[in-house]
Amino acid sequence: MFDAQGALRLTASGYLYQVHDLRAQHAAAQQLADLAAERMRREASELAHSAKTTFLSRVSHEMRTPLNAVVGFAQLLQMQKPLDPEKVQTYASHILSAGEHMLALVSDLLDLNRAGQVGVAIKLQPVVLASVVQESLLLVEGLAGTQGISLHTDVALELVVMADPTRLRQVLLNVLSNAIKYNREAGSVTLLAGRLASQRVWLRVQDTGMGMTRQQQERLFQPFERLGQERTRIPGSGLGLIISRSLIEEMGGSLELSSEARHGTQVTLELPAAA
Repeated sequence: MFDAQGALRLTASGYLYQVHDLRAQHAAAQQLADLAAERMRREASELAHSAKTTFLSRVSHEMRTPLNAVVGFAQLLQMQKPLDPEKVQTYASHILSAGEHMLALVSDLLDLNRAGQVGVAIKLQPVVLASVVQESLLLVEGLAGTQGISLHTDVALELVVMADPTRLRQVLLNVLSNAIKYNREAGSVTLLAGRLASQRVWLRVQDTGMGMTRQQQERLFQPFERLGQERTRIPGSGLGLIISRSLIEEMGGSLELSSEARHGTQVTLELPAAA
């Protein structure tokens, strides 16, 4: 290269390399990631263990109550010398009642277990919604009559859903039973249905019962949670709605609940419409 005076100038060219050993930083980053993953696994395990412990504790408590009744009244029968026919009849009635409660609890637990399993036996087919509604209402008419609850329905015959008829009937029986049991004296239960633009059908069960506060609704879908009703004579295990929601979801639908204290509750089911 020549300068301004025409003299030849020699320039040197070259490359400068800098080498950094990043193995230590990579190892530290990997160690931090491993620690974070291990902490997450440990926390998840602790949460699962806590949930399992709580669930088993509640199951044990729920089962212990009717079992204590069975054992207690059986012991009273053994102590009857001579046997008093009237007391025998009373104690036997209490034992039968406790045994039936125990059987219902075990059935609910089995249903809950089946509903939570992958591949639960669901057979989808076109189902006329009004037919299942009428069948379900016939089965709860006796319960409604004993409590003076009137039943009303407005479900069009042309509404057809894709569902398992047996499972859908089980869901409706659970929802209707709750609407009757937790209703007020001389109250009512109304069933309405319609079609959505999204090719889905909705079915709503409305009651005029005691309703629930927002705090109670937040605790609603927990196993054995009866929101204080376990201290009353109203029968139940606190599993019905959980089982119902699981079954509806297995059928491709949804279950939503809304309520207001002293103004009743409504449960809305949605299912895919049949072609």
